[in-house]
Amino acid sequence: MKIHALMASMFPPISQAGDPRNPNCLVCAHPRSSMYKWKPFKPSLPLQNTARDLRICGRDGFTLLEILIALAMTGLILGTLLVVFTGMMSSSAYSSRKAELYQTGRAVMDLICADVRGFLPLSSLEGEVFFQGITAVSNDDQEATRLSLITTNTLTAGIGRNPFLSEIGYSVKKNPKDDLYSLWRRAEYPPSLPYEEGGSEVPICRILENFHLGFITSSGTNHHLIRGAPKAVILSFTLNLEGEREHFVTMVRPMVEPVGETGLPDPSVMKRTQTSVDG
Repeated sequence: MKIHALMASMFPPISQAGDPRNPNCLVCAHPRSSMYKWKPFKPSLPLQNTARDLRICGRDGFTLLEILIALAMTGLILGTLLVVFTGMMSSSAYSSRKAELYQTGRAVMDLICADVRGFLPLSSLEGEVFFQGITAVSNDDQEATRLSLITTNTLTAGIGRNPFLSEIGYSVKKNPKDDLYSLWRRAEYPPSLPYEEGGSEVPICRILENFHLGFITSSGTNHHLIRGAPKAVILSFTLNLEGEREHFVTMVRPMVEPVGETGLPDPSVMKRTQTSVDG
């Protein structure tokens, strides 16, 4: 009997289960069909409390700590980007300066070497060649450096230069606005062009830091040459562009060996000459 009563309380009769007025009704029989409708689900108390807590936690704006953290992270990201950008710009500027130094140095070297090679062979072909050169003994006396390449078909010894004279000269002059020097080139034209006494002087380089010459003759290496054609000419100079320096050195040999001169200096002479010029 007790079991029967318990089962009856747990499972009410169909008449009670289908009665919508029964508060314990879980399913209701449709009056016109045999199908059942499920009663809408109502959230339990814990879920209702959670929804209420979420509504309470919702707010507008940020706390001061959150703002400070956001600013710190933004500053860190911007600082990193700035460092990367600055590094890229510095690398680009360094590469640009180096490229300009190499281009300028190569242009100066090619021009002087072409002039020297153009005069050296003439000493064994026709007329005479004079290398009048002097180089500075220290970096404080760069303006003393001179180089004159002279040739003439009919040499009028020393004083009276005739219209058949061809001369190219180089000189070093101090820049008025900085501590560097400029290399100037002067050309007196050959007979095929109008002769100008003194020629026209133009700057070919304005970022010169030092400029040295060496003349290799049968008696050795000289830094002063008043007359005659050397066996080779050593050219050494340093360019300075916004603090970036590059040193250039080369030895120019003649295409045709001068009369009375045989052979060129051995490598040991060249090495000693470069050392003395660089010093």
